[in-house]
Amino acid sequence: MVAPSQRNCRRHRDRRSSRSYSHSQVTLPPCQVKTHRQLLLDTLRCLLAESSSPQVVGESMWALTKTLGQLSESDVGRLSLPMAAQARAHFPHEDGTVRAAAFGLFRALAGLAQQKHRQLFTGEVRSSWAALMLHVRDPSPEAATACCAAFQACTPFLGLTGLEGAFDSGLLTGASGERHRHLMGHVCKQLAHKDPALLESLVTETSLHLHSCWEEIRLAAAKLAGILAENMEAQHVQQLDLGKLLCSLRALHGDPSTAVEIAAAEAISTISQKQRGTLQEPGPSHTAPRGQGRLLFVRKLFRRKGKGRPPAGPLDSAESESISSS
Repeated sequence: MVAPSQRNCRRHRDRRSSRSYSHSQVTLPPCQVKTHRQLLLDTLRCLLAESSSPQVVGESMWALTKTLGQLSESDVGRLSLPMAAQARAHFPHEDGTVRAAAFGLFRALAGLAQQKHRQLFTGEVRSSWAALMLHVRDPSPEAATACCAAFQACTPFLGLTGLEGAFDSGLLTGASGERHRHLMGHVCKQLAHKDPALLESLVTETSLHLHSCWEEIRLAAAKLAGILAENMEAQHVQQLDLGKLLCSLRALHGDPSTAVEIAAAEAISTISQKQRGTLQEPGPSHTAPRGQGRLLFVRKLFRRKGKGRPPAGPLDSAESESISSS
């Protein structure tokens, strides 16, 4: 068993090491960075893997990002893959500064993987896609901005187009979240045609993010669940096992955030309609206006919580049946 004094000594040593290598990287000329790149990268990666201090982890990732800025793809080689995995492991870190550093490192790696290792790095992007889509709404402004930049840098790996001007972090992280919802819808619509397998894998990842400790991530994940269902072909929805996703969405009933509850209820309604094969394009003759499912859920919520009954309004019968069953 390691004594507290030894742990503190180790943390202090790690902190000094990360700062020392970060300072060395900044002061060394580019030719020296290239010459000593293996030592720099290996040392910083070890600090990142072994340290339990969020400060050391964050500083190590920022130092790695700065080092990568002076190297080429051939200089880094296959080390880009384990570094990407290390960055991904810190996307859900409880410290916002660490999350920001992780997204910054991932963006730097994406910028390097343009030729020889592009196809391999595409696998890392696919594994990270749900987190990159959702942490644009990260509760930490620093992490949200860094994620937005990483998201933008990674879109070419999936062949996504027509997203120019969509990555204004100020708009994407705005209070309403509508700009982010629109972006997720646009991305999922393209993936439905270009990469339906990735769209389906997002179902599993979205289920995990519905259990996030952050309200902003739960809300974004609930909205994404509905968007995924909207953009999937009916036969794909029938083939998928959506039980885990629906269970996670239903678990959000009673969430401290009413906005999360409403988004989850709307996603359940969309999935249920899609499973029955009755989801249709909006039209005046057969579909209630957008928001009727929300009105129904709010009524139900008010009745259960004893808050009275909100004003009545027209309801779509299919949507009513779906939400009541949830």
